[in-house]
Amino acid sequence: MRGSLGISLTRTRLSAVFVRRARIVWRASVDVGEGESLSEAVNRLLATAPTWVFAPRVRVVVGEGYGQVKQLHGLPPMKHPRLASQVVRENASSFFALTGHRIVVSDVDQRSDGSTWGAAFTGDILEQMVLVLSQRGLTRPTFLPAPVAIARLATDGPHRIVDDSVATTFTVNDGAVVALARVPVTDESEDITLVPAISASIGPEGMEYVRAYAGAVARRAAGPSWRSSPPVRRTRLLRRAGLTLAGALLIATLVAALFAPGARAHRAIAVLTREVAFTRASELEASRTEAMLRRVTGDLDRIERVRARRGRTTLLLAGLSQALPESTALISLRLDSLEGSFVAVTPHAVDILPQLSAVDLIGGARIVGSVTREPLGSIQVERATVRFRTGESRVPSVRPSTAASAAERRK
Repeated sequence: MRGSLGISLTRTRLSAVFVRRARIVWRASVDVGEGESLSEAVNRLLATAPTWVFAPRVRVVVGEGYGQVKQLHGLPPMKHPRLASQVVRENASSFFALTGHRIVVSDVDQRSDGSTWGAAFTGDILEQMVLVLSQRGLTRPTFLPAPVAIARLATDGPHRIVDDSVATTFTVNDGAVVALARVPVTDESEDITLVPAISASIGPEGMEYVRAYAGAVARRAAGPSWRSSPPVRRTRLLRRAGLTLAGALLIATLVAALFAPGARAHRAIAVLTREVAFTRASELEASRTEAMLRRVTGDLDRIERVRARRGRTTLLLAGLSQALPESTALISLRLDSLEGSFVAVTPHAVDILPQLSAVDLIGGARIVGSVTREPLGSIQVERATVRFRTGESRVPSVRPSTAASAAERRK
């Protein structure tokens, strides 16, 4: 019997459990040393593993430091899960908060209640795990987020885990995560309540390995997960073997058609005709799916462009309100896609330009026309017209140092 190997992966610790016939045969854990590569840590972890006659199924439970699972909102209704997965992969940065790394996105999990869940992982870490496991003959591992794996063993209700200084609270219902949130870490304690039968199987000393055990006993369809592609060399060999077999079958079919009675030849032709029709139907379905994907991608692009343009005027006004000196009033304001101008009444018109240079959505600010002085109650104020460009694309902000220096000059 092959058995199953579950590996728990976090930034600071690795653990593994080998299960055969629902019984723990071997388990181990190691700390990841400072400066130690992931490959070295995995090799140390598996150094005492038993010798397998048949390579076990491998499932890696990924901590929150290297992955993220969440409910996906904003997806258009789609009939085919593959199409929804492709849309999420092409817009991964819009759905997941993993930054600074190449993101690997799992297939989406469309549930009967209408919710859609997905997971993303750090691609470089997954590639290292696939490489070091393949060197030990363990190919095509499956990667699961920690909350998804633990939910299969936990009782219904809230639970809490801590991964790499990130606390994750999640609610389990019937073996699935139905709510999840990442919260600040107040302490390193975890709160996981297992199903009594599972708790009895691993024992109190086995709670350290609960994640690895959850990966070892996880079903194939265990929510959002990612599975590595087969090795290129193996794929080529299988493809060549398939082509050779197809050629041999074709030759055998031709020989049988030449020497068999006419009825048998007619039957062979009918079978080939049905196969061609099936292939054409698959091609048409693939073409329709591709066209739908292009339309959805175009719609998402247009939505994103509208979202990017919306709010620029609000941000610019916010920058103006923060940047203008005190005791300055705007008499009029005009904005378009390229330029803008306003008329301001202020005690010192020259103080406006340095302040506007700190607003990122404004560039090339200058005073046009003449600056006039006029009385306002018991004080004299200056009226000036300022023109500027609005072509900048960064988020507006006011630099405190510039505002403070301008205030000191007015004093």
